[in-house]
Amino acid sequence: MTRPLADRIKRLRKSRGLNQHEFAEMLGVSQPTVSRWERDQQEPEFDQIVALAELAGESPQQFAYGERVNEELTLQPVFVMGAVQAGHWVEAVEWEREGWYTISLPPHPQFPNVKRFGLEVRGPSMNRVFPEGSVVECVRFEDIHAGPQPDDYVVVERHRTDGCIEATVKKFVIHDGEPWLLPESDHPAFQRSIQLNNGHEDDVESVVIAGLVIGSYRHFIRRS
Repeated sequence: MTRPLADRIKRLRKSRGLNQHEFAEMLGVSQPTVSRWERDQQEPEFDQIVALAELAGESPQQFAYGERVNEELTLQPVFVMGAVQAGHWVEAVEWEREGWYTISLPPHPQFPNVKRFGLEVRGPSMNRVFPEGSVVECVRFEDIHAGPQPDDYVVVERHRTDGCIEATVKKFVIHDGEPWLLPESDHPAFQRSIQLNNGHEDDVESVVIAGLVIGSYRHFIRRS
């Protein structure tokens, strides 16, 4: 039986004789991030998987999935098609086709055959999870024939009566039996939660949970 990713990260850190703070500094992340990895509360982003795999002397696929995989398994291009203001409503605008770009990601273990798309994260309103400049990797719920589950990060669309569609990324939770959308930010301007079943503003036709965030990616800026 393969060991979970959280366990492999912890074993790798201990094999280096490092505490969480030292390990975090080596990888360019925070100690709380390493703690969440090891408690299976957050998965590393793709570039962090690459760095962990290099430390372990394994391929990214082998480290991510915990077993030897076909070395011919290739990374797959995922189109980044637009931007989203995480935790805050902004008009959803898909970029012109020539503005799209691709990032290369391994197949997702839960959704290996589902079309994925990327959205750039703007602003600090989900910065505890998705720092500004991250790309969130998403699938549409209609493509996976499922709905949101508690603690999912989701892409939410707000359809206005004038035809405008706004979008945001939030955390989906159930509180006292009711669905809520939560921001996860350390910025004081972005602390408001939204109760989904509490009605809509007069000019809002519907609020739709359209996509599931299944991963994220961001560039690391090398310190000079």
